[in-house]
Amino acid sequence: MIKFFRRIRQKLLSENRFSKYLIYALGEIILVMIGILLALQVNNWNEGKKAKANEIKLLQELRKDVAFSVSELDTVVFYNQKTVNYLKQIQKHLFEDLPYSKELDTAFAELDIFNIPYLPKTSYETLKVKGIDQLTNDRLKAKIIKVYDFEFQRLIVDYGGWEWGFNQNTTQRMMIGNVRRIGKDIARPNDYEALKKNAEFGNFLTVLIAIRTDHVSTMKWARGQVEELHQLLNQELDPYADD
Repeated sequence: MIKFFRRIRQKLLSENRFSKYLIYALGEIILVMIGILLALQVNNWNEGKKAKANEIKLLQELRKDVAFSVSELDTVVFYNQKTVNYLKQIQKHLFEDLPYSKELDTAFAELDIFNIPYLPKTSYETLKVKGIDQLTNDRLKAKIIKVYDFEFQRLIVDYGGWEWGFNQNTTQRMMIGNVRRIGKDIARPNDYEALKKNAEFGNFLTVLIAIRTDHVSTMKWARGQVEELHQLLNQELDPYADD
């Protein structure tokens, strides 16, 4: 092809048809430029396709973690709400001067138990390293950042840290001083009647119930935010389900 164009140029020059040669040369330059632009366009299209494929793969991994987090939060909310109910059961018996009931054995065993959810962040950290700013869906990107950098931070570090500190500094002291653990699921107060009159223990119980209730409410809120993220990921990825 190059030899073909060269022969045409040489023929035009040999025939002193310089104006036609210039027009021809200009047309040839334009054709070359068009070819380069087309090549660049194809290259950009291929790179864009690769970038989109990588984005989809990262989001699919993130969706797995998000789905797990929804389930984990459901489980932890369920068990922590059970402990709140047990604590209220103890409080009712103490404050209303009710006789000791066998069911309190389990309630007292739950006094120093609380659960913090395991919320995996590996896929999110990978997404940040690969470039979260490259996500094309701005709404999805904002939701991902909000869930992982705010909701999870608040739930695990703030509320989890608060409850852990209270457990170590107060709950364990109250447990050791007033309750004996008989087995994994059984514990009884050292002196039930004296415990009814123990103002410090009563105040501790009130505060613990408030902390635990607030923590459960925060988990429920976070669970709703994570579920919204899961739905956004489904909307983003469903069109590529057959790819």
